[in-house]
Amino acid sequence: MYADLCSEDRFDKYGVERSRAVRELVRRIGIRVFVLWYPLTILFFSTFGGVSFQLPESVQTPYWLMVTFLFVFYVIWTAEGLFGKKIVGQSSILNEPIDGFIDLAREGMETIARVLVYVWRRVMRAIGHPQTEPIEAKLVMRVFFSVVALVVITLAYFVEHLTGYDLLYAFGIPLYVILFASVFIGWLVKRKRRGKLVPLPQVS
Repeated sequence: MYADLCSEDRFDKYGVERSRAVRELVRRIGIRVFVLWYPLTILFFSTFGGVSFQLPESVQTPYWLMVTFLFVFYVIWTAEGLFGKKIVGQSSILNEPIDGFIDLAREGMETIARVLVYVWRRVMRAIGHPQTEPIEAKLVMRVFFSVVALVVITLAYFVEHLTGYDLLYAFGIPLYVILFASVFIGWLVKRKRRGKLVPLPQVS
């Protein structure tokens, strides 16, 4: 009787295919999470943490960037084994949401470029130098990024006195802000164009 209660075959009453899927998922969770994840994670951080104490301060940032990359690879490997689907590669489940993200960003960038061109024409008209020839959107965005980068680097270096990797981080933050702002703007544009709510892409 105890063997019958513990048997996996008791789940077959809910359907053989469904039962097999559930049992396979439970097996993957048991192997990847309880058998491999915990001991390997402890070994991973204890090893790399111990090595970091022997390294000088100047290489701590690139060292931990490398460790983070390895850990992300380890997390991806665990997730692929857990869900039975590829996360990276041509058959990745992330291809569709990534393509949607890029499409929204492109739409947002084009909208930002049109707004910048409009503002530029208004300014030139206000100072008595109206500009009628076409302005290339790509050139406008290059100039926009260059100005933002110049302002950020100037403030970070001469005002905040940042150097090295801190200066690189300061340069990257506004770029990420512009990227996600363009995605949000692209989503709003598509929503207005379609006349209904368009959800942001999500991993299914």
